[in-house]
Amino acid sequence: MPASHSEAPPSLSRPDANPPGCPGQSTTSEYAISGTQTIASKPGPLCVPAFGGFGGTIALPAAKPSITATATSSTTNYNQTLPTLGKKGKPIFYLQVVTSGPALFGKKIKSVGGLDGKTLKAGNPYTVYGEAKLAGIAGITEVFTPCVAKATAGKYGGAISGIGGLLAGQNVNSQAVMYFEIYRGKLVRTPC
Repeated sequence: MPASHSEAPPSLSRPDANPPGCPGQSTTSEYAISGTQTIASKPGPLCVPAFGGFGGTIALPAAKPSITATATSSTTNYNQTLPTLGKKGKPIFYLQVVTSGPALFGKKIKSVGGLDGKTLKAGNPYTVYGEAKLAGIAGITEVFTPCVAKATAGKYGGAISGIGGLLAGQNVNSQAVMYFEIYRGKLVRTPC
């Protein structure tokens, strides 16, 4: 009887692999955009379109009423119109979320998922900035309180959770384009 060969169990971390894409995702050389997603009346995840080694999900608070959204990921200011939300440094990741209508976001978030990224290093701090530009209301921008998160070891490199906390308690009172940007380092004191 030949000696048995046992293989080591696969590792949970796959920093050499890319996160999977979102359902209905389309990708160009400059960005990736998800299919239409629902931001439900219960806390849940928003799929982050896989692009440039980033992907995963962001846990969001409940939206009242439920709305739909599409998300666009990029690692550059690909159209030269994305805002620069931080005062120091340059974003390493941009996420735009276009919503279908107004919503009041709840205060609770389920601890699920996270933004995975090949360039995110477990143990390092990252600062998250966000804002919403309201449609139909000229010049109105709602700035979200930025926060800092420490990356943990994720399935596809490092992972950041708590990004959706920027929306907790927010009243986005029209259709909007929400921007989230990730910067290296601890640039603020508020934890995500």
